[in-house]
Amino acid sequence: MTKQFVPTPAVPFEDTPGALPQTTILPGTDADAVLSSAIENLSCLKEDYLLNDSSWRDLLAFTGIFRTFHSSKTIAAAWKELERVVQPSSFKYKGDAQVMQLGSTGWIEGSFQFDVRGTHPGKGFGFVLLVPSDGTWKIWILSTMLESVNGLGNPDTAPPLLRSGDINGAVNQDSNGIHQGISETTEVLIVGAGQNGICVGARLKGLGVQSILIEAEDEVGGNWTSRYDSVKLHTGKYFAHLPFEATFAGDEWPYFLRGVDLAKGYRDYVKRYQLDVRTSTTVEQAKWLEDSWLIQTVCKGKRTAIGAKHIVFAMGAGGQRPIMPYIPNRDDFKGISIHSKEYKSAKQWKGKRGVVVGTANTGHDVAVDMVEADLASVHMVQRNPTPVIPWPWFREAHTRLYHPKAITIESDRRELGLPLSFYRNLSMLMIKKLSTEQPENFDALERAGFKVDRFPDAIKIQFERQGGHYLDMGGSQMVIDGKISIKSGNISRFIPEGLEFQDGSTLQADVIVWSTGFESDMRTLVSDIVGKDIVENIEHHWHLDKEGEIRGAFKPVGRKLNTKAPACFHSANRCPDPRMWYTGGGVAIARFYSRFLALQIKADLVGVPFEPYRETPEATF
Repeated sequence: MTKQFVPTPAVPFEDTPGALPQTTILPGTDADAVLSSAIENLSCLKEDYLLNDSSWRDLLAFTGIFRTFHSSKTIAAAWKELERVVQPSSFKYKGDAQVMQLGSTGWIEGSFQFDVRGTHPGKGFGFVLLVPSDGTWKIWILSTMLESVNGLGNPDTAPPLLRSGDINGAVNQDSNGIHQGISETTEVLIVGAGQNGICVGARLKGLGVQSILIEAEDEVGGNWTSRYDSVKLHTGKYFAHLPFEATFAGDEWPYFLRGVDLAKGYRDYVKRYQLDVRTSTTVEQAKWLEDSWLIQTVCKGKRTAIGAKHIVFAMGAGGQRPIMPYIPNRDDFKGISIHSKEYKSAKQWKGKRGVVVGTANTGHDVAVDMVEADLASVHMVQRNPTPVIPWPWFREAHTRLYHPKAITIESDRRELGLPLSFYRNLSMLMIKKLSTEQPENFDALERAGFKVDRFPDAIKIQFERQGGHYLDMGGSQMVIDGKISIKSGNISRFIPEGLEFQDGSTLQADVIVWSTGFESDMRTLVSDIVGKDIVENIEHHWHLDKEGEIRGAFKPVGRKLNTKAPACFHSANRCPDPRMWYTGGGVAIARFYSRFLALQIKADLVGVPFEPYRETPEATF
């Protein structure tokens, strides 16, 4: 009897393992010699080589999925079991030692290459972070990731570029399912052609896999140009590149990319790599038919059916469905009340009283727009303290890896390839230090009535809430200067002239913009397409599992038992078929993880699918 599929439960970040050791790196340490020796020892890894509270993160290379193991006993046992299958060898130190000392935590780190055999022979890459312990050096953090598979290709290899004189790109705006040179069966259908869909489509094409991207907007990049006019990335342009290239490196691109810049960059990219994007098209329904998907699409009222071996849902970092809180007596309000998804500009509201509900990035952007549009008054409504990260703090960490001379894939490995607990713990350490040393801006905000979370858990925000913070791009100064007023409290109801709060106070408004976020679990959106029967057998999207890995994203969203796989790969959970995928997150996450998603799809298409290792062994020696 088949067991019922049980989705992976979400675990709060603070309940996942991982801590910073209290260690000091002495001057004169020969980091290269220490690293070289430690990496050589990986060919016969033993528990004694590992710190008791150590972590090993693997991305496909050993486990065929994304896993993070914790504790020396568990890591040694898992490594011993898995090395019989993947037969790792030729561990080679790259000679790039770094000595790090952040407060009371010190370590040395370096990277290495290695080979794997087994079902997916190829090349791997890794990092090792070492700390002194009891007179010797021990592995604190180990990271391994699959770079390429023999015969499948390397997902970092670009497909051929568009040549002069070729067709002007591959975007088909009114295809009705007919596209020159492409039949209505494809290997992969990707729902969404924003940053996530484009990254996957490009990686797949580099591996020789055919895909069709379905995009609801009228043009590529419309997911950015359809947002408010002033929208821009709060991170630098070197962080925003698409796979294979430095997309936005040229002087013609501003450092903070606007929505129109991103849209143009994405359109140009699609043309360069001739990705098959069907714009003005939506997916109405997808059905699984034994060994492939039958997908019903609609383009300007015309329906067509497309067959695909795999379907990838790439519908945005935080979904597309706005969260609008229920507030009684909406019809009593005489003014304008819209969600930020509908907001474009405040220019038409000059002289009116503006209210923004929500104090995260979008809320601040809208409030700043209102000030600059000369509204008579601007208020932000705040319920709870808001995590605020001053841009100079972010820049200090951000530009170390993402700058004009950076090699993006190398930066991404270091930024995203280690255990998530490592990034969280370092982030909290640095933010606590800076907040304690530089409290003046936060003090001024609180004097203005703005409640500040002075010690924001930035990584938790990203991987649990997908927002809710403010990366300060100047809005805080407007609050301090009194240009943006703050109203704290819970809203109880609409009144004709604005809002009433639970304490009985009121706030007058002509315009209310609700910056209250979006549905974060893509599973909810997918349900509308694939139906309840399939959704009940697939994972949720986003938040973390007990190991600190992202649930659902970039890996099979369901589980199917393959009795031909080695015994250590067997799992009790089953689902109809794993040829369904989520991809979501910001551009760096989309860029980095798309390489692993593309490899998994290619492997399945050629008949050698990855078999995820789902056990967590204890030491038996």
